[in-house]
This record gives sequence, structure tokens and C-alpha cells, in this order.
Amino acid sequence: FVDQRMELIPSEVWSKYFNLTQASEGWQEELETQKVTHLILHVEDQWPLMQAALESPEWRLKGLDEAHAVFERRRAPEATQLR
Repeated sequence: FVDQRMELIPSEVWSKYFNLTQASEGWQEELETQKVTHLILHVEDQWPLMQAALESPEWRLKGLDEAHAVFERRRAPEATQLR
């Protein structure tokens, strides 16, 4: 979800991003599906997701400054097996 070329990103990806930022229902499942293991969040702009991560046993706060918080998933999502 990190790319500043907004015009290249499909609207459905933006929709997922904004739903995640607001910690909408299913946010943890979406991060699991995407195999996300770390979050770098802006403490003001992404406060709902930051608060949800702080309250979740799945995530631990690894770093914090005046602008950003870094979270790490406590257990990594299962890797996709190639056949």
C-alpha cells in the first residue's frame, strides 16, 4: 500500500487501503490475506488503525515517535506454499 503514484493504483486497492486505515470490520483478516507482517502508521492520519493494533493481541508496538508508530505481527502469517 505504499506508492505515491495515485493514478496508477486501481480504485479497489484504494478502497482496501482506506478501509484498513479506518480499521473497518475485517481489517485483521485483510492484513492476514495480504501477508502483512509490519505496519508503519501515521499517528494522526491513521489513528483508528493504530488504536486497533494497540488493542489487538496480534500486534505489538515496536517503535514510536511524534509522527509514526511501527507495529510487528506477533506471529507471521502462514507462507504460501508453491507447488
